[in-house]
Formats: sequence, C-alpha cells, structure tokens
Amino acid sequence: MWQVQETEAMTGEYDKSSKDIGLDPMHEPLETPRNWPLEFERQQRAILELWQTCNVSLVHRTYFFLLFQGDPTDSIYMEVELRRLSFLKETFSQGNQGVGGGRTLTLASR
Repeated sequence: MWQVQETEAMTGEYDKSSKDIGLDPMHEPLETPRNWPLEFERQQRAILELWQTCNVSLVHRTYFFLLFQGDPTDSIYMEVELRRLSFLKETFSQGNQGVGGGRTLTLASR
C-alpha cells in the first residue's frame, strides 16, 4: 500500500509536457499574432520581395494570393512560404546549386 502511494506521488513530479522542458520551439498551431492584419501585411511584403529575388513563377504567385487573403488561419501558410523562400535565397546566395530535370539550378534560373 505504501509503495502505491509513493509511486503516485512520484509520477506527479514528472508530468511535464514538451513545452515545460523546452522542446517545442514552434508556436501553438492555432496561435496567431494579436495584430494579425499588420503582421499579414509585413509577411506579404517580405514574400513579394523574396519572390522577386528567387524568380518565382507568376502562376505560383497568383495561386498564393488567391488562396491567402489575410484570414488569421492563413498564418501558418504565410510562415511556411517565408521559410521556404528564405531557405532558397540563402542556399543559392551561398553559391550552392541544385539539379532539377537534368538542369543546374541557380537563383537566376528559378
């Protein structure tokens, strides 16, 4: 009987989530900034600049803007696009090249 009570007390001490121990660097999935309209405009401008830098196709740009028009639930997609474009820009600006369809890809060829 004593061992059961001790075990219950010990398990209470170790009930920690991944956020408690710092393993969750991402925001909560449904968390959006309080001033989302301003953040949306900021991210939109940054995406526009990166699209120009990375020579993203007009088709992709059009679909993106038709789909994501500022709703707070769009925040995850805006963040993903920013990260994707930032990665491409950084990768190609360091002189790295990719191969796609038998062609060598550079920042200028995208």
